[in-house]
Amino acid sequence: MARLNQIIAIEKGIKSRSILELAEAQKALQKPALFSGISRTYCPKDE
Repeated sequence: MARLNQIIAIEKGIKSRSILELAEAQKALQKPALFSGISRTYCPKDE
C-alpha cells in the first residue's frame, strides 16, 4: 500500500507537468501565423 507522502509527491509532479503543458499550448495558440492559411470552401463532388 502506498504511503500518503508518496501519493502527494506523485500528485505534485503530475500537477506541475500538466500546468506546464497547458501553458505551452496556450502560447502556441496565441500565435496568429499558425492559423492564417487555413480556409476552405465547400465544393460538392457531384451536383
